[in-house]
Amino acid sequence: MRTNWLMLGCLIILVLLIGCAKDDPPAPTVEEAGEEVIGLLQAGEYDKLYEIWFSNELQESLSAVELARDWEEKVTEGDFVELSSLQADNLTEDLDVVEASLEYTTDYFDIRLIFNKETRLVGLSLSDGFTKRELPESIKEEEIIVGKETEYELEGLLTLPKEGEGKFPAVVLVHGSGPSDRDETAFAYKPFRDLAWGLAEQGIAVIRYDKRTLAYGNEMELI
Repeated sequence: MRTNWLMLGCLIILVLLIGCAKDDPPAPTVEEAGEEVIGLLQAGEYDKLYEIWFSNELQESLSAVELARDWEEKVTEGDFVELSSLQADNLTEDLDVVEASLEYTTDYFDIRLIFNKETRLVGLSLSDGFTKRELPESIKEEEIIVGKETEYELEGLLTLPKEGEGKFPAVVLVHGSGPSDRDETAFAYKPFRDLAWGLAEQGIAVIRYDKRTLAYGNEMELI
């Protein structure tokens, strides 16, 4: 009888443990952690960020007050537009890095977050702002569709000189490996946009477009 009661007690404990395990939320991925950290920075919730995401080492080197001061000194003008180009990678066996670009109405900023194996921050840095460029007055841009009426239509831009009529010499900018947008955006850098604008100012028409693996990423995974 005593053995039966002991077995029943163990069974109850096992059931309770399984139930608790089911209720525990899954640990966030590094990308999700990066998005939440950036969201807290955007919201000005520095104390919450400090308490939840800072490792002990980072808490010793950077206070919540210093974090708020450093952030607000750099991000002072313009309204937040979007978070883009978020990428995560292994830095070492025990460290992961998340890098992203923050777009404001006046500037771009690159942010770099380093997480330890417990997904706690051990490093946080924000670049100086990159002033957003305006389309030069001597050129114009038109929205186009590359491969119109095909299975994989791609949105793009045609950049042209404003002066002159008839035919222009033209180039098509072709991406390298990996999914890329029409500007070949890498954090705050947009090399294809800069090339298109520079060439158009020299009288050359330029076509650039979103790569198919970016526009149809889910479909490409199935092929």
